Amino acid sequence: MGCTRDDICPEDTQTTPLLIITFKDFANRTLSKTVPNLEVRDAENSEIVLFSVSSTDSIAIPLRNFDTRTELLFVREADTTDTDESNADRFNLLYTTEDIYLNRACGFITNYNDLSGQLINEEGSNWLFSFEVLQTTISDDNAAHLTLFH
Repeated sequence: MGCTRDDICPEDTQTTPLLIITFKDFANRTLSKTVPNLEVRDAENSEIVLFSVSSTDSIAIPLRNFDTRTELLFVREADTTDTDESNADRFNLLYTTEDIYLNRACGFITNYNDLSGQLINEEGSNWLFSFEVLQTTISDDNAAHLTLFH
């Protein structure tokens, strides 16, 4: 018995979207600003690295699709051996999930709705100062959903 059209999921089929985050200058909110040696970890299990150390002004990371909350650790200067130089900030993302059935071969994808955030203040040591949710619905990863200002 051979494969039918419904048995193969085309490579160009939409998948569960990633959260697109841009980083901008707190003093001049229109300017992109690189984060030196950024690393992003799952705050509930810090061994899970969602974004490896790199200097960048934007990232794409997955959200938990079996939960309505993802807590992240954004670590600036993550590759330094001096722990005083490294600085980790906590950020909570809250959302609802919507599972969408594509077909038998491709299964389900998850979209995220009602996105909101919460920057955890760590008594003056935060390098992230504020944020702006650009899109409350995450249904593709073509444009930024969230901006973090530092």
